[in-house]
Amino acid sequence: GDGVDMQETYRDLVDGRKSFNMYEFYANFWRPFGSLLTDMEQVGVLADQEHLAKIEKIATEDQIEAQTFFREWASERVPDARLMNIGSALQLRRLLFAGA
Repeated sequence: GDGVDMQETYRDLVDGRKSFNMYEFYANFWRPFGSLLTDMEQVGVLADQEHLAKIEKIATEDQIEAQTFFREWASERVPDARLMNIGSALQLRRLLFAGA
């Protein structure tokens, strides 16, 4: 870090102040925030691997469900849409905007 005492900085800044100029905002908020992010990158951030694995499984199931819903919706309008690659920007543009 850069030795900035964030509690003291915010207390001094906010006490009785309603606005800041752009330099004050940068110097007192963005620069210390950048320092915090750098510290986090150097030290690392703990993550609950078990929880991440659980929510990854749920997210994958939700994605498949959403893709199936979209394909069914699109197939009601264009029968061959069930075969499309919904990850393709070109195919989506053709479906949604008639190739425009």
